[in-house]
Amino acid sequence: MALLTYLLPVAWWALIARLIYDEPLAVEQPFWVTRPYSRKSLLAAKVLFIVVFVNLPKLIGDALILLAYGFQIGPELGGLLWSQVLLMVLFALPVVALCVVTTGFVQLLIAIFALGLAAAGWNLAASELGANVPWLALEWTRFCCMGVVVAAAALAIIAWQYARRDTARSRLITGGAVLLVLLVYMFLPWTAAFALQSRLSSQAIDVSTIRIGFDEGLKWGARALVNSGGDVELQVPLRITGLTDQLILKPEGISATIEGPGGESWRADGPPPSHLRSVGDLISLHANVNSTFYQKVKDQPVRVRGSVYITLYGNPRRTIIPIEDRATFHPTAGVGVCSAVRSNRHVILTCRSALKSRADLVTFEFIGKHRFVAGALPSSFRTISFASPISYSPFPAEAGLVPVTQYVSLAEVPKGVGDEREVRAFALEPVAHIKKDFEIAELRLTEFEVDDALPPSAPPRPRKAPVKAPRGPLR
Repeated sequence: MALLTYLLPVAWWALIARLIYDEPLAVEQPFWVTRPYSRKSLLAAKVLFIVVFVNLPKLIGDALILLAYGFQIGPELGGLLWSQVLLMVLFALPVVALCVVTTGFVQLLIAIFALGLAAAGWNLAASELGANVPWLALEWTRFCCMGVVVAAAALAIIAWQYARRDTARSRLITGGAVLLVLLVYMFLPWTAAFALQSRLSSQAIDVSTIRIGFDEGLKWGARALVNSGGDVELQVPLRITGLTDQLILKPEGISATIEGPGGESWRADGPPPSHLRSVGDLISLHANVNSTFYQKVKDQPVRVRGSVYITLYGNPRRTIIPIEDRATFHPTAGVGVCSAVRSNRHVILTCRSALKSRADLVTFEFIGKHRFVAGALPSSFRTISFASPISYSPFPAEAGLVPVTQYVSLAEVPKGVGDEREVRAFALEPVAHIKKDFEIAELRLTEFEVDDALPPSAPPRPRKAPVKAPRGPLR
């Protein structure tokens, strides 16, 4: 099945290439220019062929898969149509653009190979510069920017070739578009992506009540680890307060600048996610500080200024999933559809998501004849968090060949608990993305200095935020 998934786009590309090369554009004297039909009608016929033999079968196949996996077509119709737009933009248009500037399959394969080498080399350069840090839930912004460049360039190349057959200029546009896509991937600021995401927030949040400062209670977690190479690995625990009980935060990244009393300063390089460390509700600034700067200021009080990028979750929703003897899927808020099946001393929880990764935080709580008391049972059974990749994309579908993603969790029921009757799914959705500035004054780095040649004694294990049902009214 996995092999067929990879072979499907190859079959599409071969079909599209064969279609375009029937009336080639990049040769010096194409035979078809002597035929009594216009270039517009020729282009329209090829577009119609792609829609009928590529897009339409994919649309029908996705719809049938969704029905087979327990989804209804009505709520997923927008996602199905948007996935067809992505299919055309990301799979069809780039291949058509390459075919109209090449003379045949040999040149096409050479062009694809050259593009692969360019992407690999650029990725290696990005790794050396630290520009390939995964954006995770914000990756859709970079992906969309690159997709817009690809679509615009492909449309321009196709239209220009069918109108003028100016292959040399079209090839220049192709090279420029490839370079621009690589530059977007490498140099698009993460902070700009987060700012765009903030504008798409569903709620306006008053950030004036939120406070961020040095976590005195976790002072043992602060580290200034002097590495043998000379750099200093700095870790500063932070505490965020002032949030209402109706909201749960998820830190996304940290940017910071350290200012010495003599005017020296050091700024954390790289995108903010690369400087964030978090365990549960605990976060810390993590960065490698230049040794020269560190030696100058370590014995003096320094000031740390920076910003924390936060996603706030709210709007709680609850779904009840009955535990049954056979799999019956029920619509579940924040996931898609889920089923709970009893099997000996286990409960098998199966969830399916359609067309895109969800951004909601979802927790499943198992309920028996008597409601479980916190601490009475192992947390591995009492609650299960829905662990899946998340995306903050506002679009109803993502690029992909498989329309349904399935996740399976197995919970072992402790002896003496009794029959479990239902699973309650608690979902929280991202309601705001905020940036909050902070400042820490009079921090002496030498108090936290540790030599990597002499490993420090293990500190107390940080408390991990328990997974719990959200407070407030549920609907």
